[in-house]
Amino acid sequence: MQRKVEPGMSHVIPAGEGKRFDVLGAHLIWKARGEDTDGTFTVAVQTLAPSEHIPPHKHQYPEVFFVTSGELIFTLTRGAEEVEEKVSQGGTVIVAANSYHSVRNSSNEDATLLDIACFEHQQFFDDVQQAHQAWNGLTPEQTMQQVGEIGLRHTLEFRAPG
Repeated sequence: MQRKVEPGMSHVIPAGEGKRFDVLGAHLIWKARGEDTDGTFTVAVQTLAPSEHIPPHKHQYPEVFFVTSGELIFTLTRGAEEVEEKVSQGGTVIVAANSYHSVRNSSNEDATLLDIACFEHQQFFDDVQQAHQAWNGLTPEQTMQQVGEIGLRHTLEFRAPG
């Protein structure tokens, strides 16, 4: 049960609570949203099932991931090269602004991570959640094009496949 909290008040989000985002294979629970942090940052718990992934993308703000369970493969851009890093429970990944990154679960178990970013990151997800119901009947490519267009409005750019 979510509690009503006045803006600017300290509060607790109990285990199992938070605003859910479950769209297009992305599974998040917002634990701290921009409205909780005076528009400064967000924290989401994200679960990736075996073989699920976050496609390569970049944005104009840094992002931090903390792996709370399981093992994930992060692909990170460092200068002109891409490197893959296996990150297990307790590991932290710091993604620089304007740096392509992706993550995939290559294990046979669910993996969970905390995603810490600026408020603009949440606004992208909010806009996708609002728009996705109008995408019934679109091909996966057309859907990704719609997501990409929303991303560009939030300084988030997906890398073209291939």
